[in-house]
Amino acid sequence: MRQVTLLVALAACTPGPGKEGDTGATELPADIVVSTVALRFGLLAPGEEEVKRFTVRNDGGAALEVGSIDIAGEAFTLLSEGTFTLEPGEDTDLDVAFRPPVGPLFEGAATLLSNDPDEPEVVVELVGEGEVPQLILEGSEDAFGDVFVPCTGRSTITLRSAGTQPVTVSALELTGEPFVLVDPPALPLVLAPSETAQVVVEFGPAAAEVAPGELTALSDDPDGPDSVMLAPPGGYVSVQVDPFTAPIDAPVDILFALDRSCSMVTEGEELAGGYEAFITTVEEVTDDWRIGVVTEETGCFTNGILSPEIEGYAELFQEAVTTGERNPLSERLLALTDNALSATEDGRCNDGFLRDGALLHMIMISDEEDQSPLDWKDFVTRYLDYVAEPELLKISVIGDLYLTCGRGTGAAGYEEAALATGGLLLDVCDDAWSEQVDDLALASLTALREYTLSATPVPESIEVTVDGAVATDWSWEPERNVISFDPPPTSGEDIVVTYGVPDTCE
Repeated sequence: MRQVTLLVALAACTPGPGKEGDTGATELPADIVVSTVALRFGLLAPGEEEVKRFTVRNDGGAALEVGSIDIAGEAFTLLSEGTFTLEPGEDTDLDVAFRPPVGPLFEGAATLLSNDPDEPEVVVELVGEGEVPQLILEGSEDAFGDVFVPCTGRSTITLRSAGTQPVTVSALELTGEPFVLVDPPALPLVLAPSETAQVVVEFGPAAAEVAPGELTALSDDPDGPDSVMLAPPGGYVSVQVDPFTAPIDAPVDILFALDRSCSMVTEGEELAGGYEAFITTVEEVTDDWRIGVVTEETGCFTNGILSPEIEGYAELFQEAVTTGERNPLSERLLALTDNALSATEDGRCNDGFLRDGALLHMIMISDEEDQSPLDWKDFVTRYLDYVAEPELLKISVIGDLYLTCGRGTGAAGYEEAALATGGLLLDVCDDAWSEQVDDLALASLTALREYTLSATPVPESIEVTVDGAVATDWSWEPERNVISFDPPPTSGEDIVVTYGVPDTCE
């Protein structure tokens, strides 16, 4: 144990009137004089001790009786007698010990009560400092910079030992879901005075609103845990609002191309039987439709262009899909439909079928792969010349998707064209395929069911309203960046799609 004794000398005093040397007849009372108003101790480690002394003198004419000395402050102790009497002119030394527990600053007082009528209570302040561990976390709330979904950013937090004793970090606690400690140091971590360590926090926002986080370090710092707030902005780099209006009587041009080889006779009859359900679904949304059926290699529609204005259009459709003979293009429907579209030119047999701004939905039915001379990509490129926008072209296929009927050659060519244009795939080998003709009808209503977004969204952020009410009957197709409705909105309804736009990460 270190012990230091410091003597504080009593200043010389000149006797006042009525005191020593006074020739008057009146005896003056006791007069207490203390050599200092404060004792200030040095910087000690826990368990060390320092002793300091102050002097009490009686400058009065009567005996000074000190009845008690009260020591306030847990770190201070009076080592001398707490009561004593001093005759005029006498003095005595009092010793006070400072022995700090763990803590940075200690304050106390020595209060002397005596019979001095002018100063019955005299206070000597006691001040001491203890050597303690102290931990400070240094970091900035905005140290991450601007980090938006789906990017990540990192911030370095410094752990600084700011005390006079080594500090031991026992735990690091991180709150906030977007925040993660990257390779945290092994704990417990001991830092010598002035030593530092660094902790890396990674931030990866996943939503529009990000709650602040906090890093807290637990240690043997007597002041308790220290922490730093983590509050980067997060969210989306921007929020996009795309308004749409459901078209009123949107034009739809539907072209059926049928393989009329022997194995396909039944499929024509199935299609004829499902026509009522097909056209009913279409007419629930729009009355502006055209239908053409092609089976012959000329490309001319059997029974012409069908529309709501044509009397007996249902019977004409049913007749068209069940007549016709096998021909060189029966198993080359990509080429057959190309002929049919060429025949829509002015003055040719299908003139008037295509309308500006109309959706073109081509439905091909065969139990064999396509055997056209060109690749399916070439045909799709040619078809796009007949629509105002690529989104207005749709190819659907009723084919041998699983190599289970026909000659088992599958639906090559047709299937790829359908997938490339977002069309529907039905299995012609399934006896119940005709029960799904209403799905073909819905695919014909793409102009009402699908809406292309102006930017790529964060999927979780998409919100859709129809005429101001929150809608749930929609889905987002990432490959084409479209919102699809099932069933489609009513003609003329206002559709608003709001979504967050993700950041481009470096």
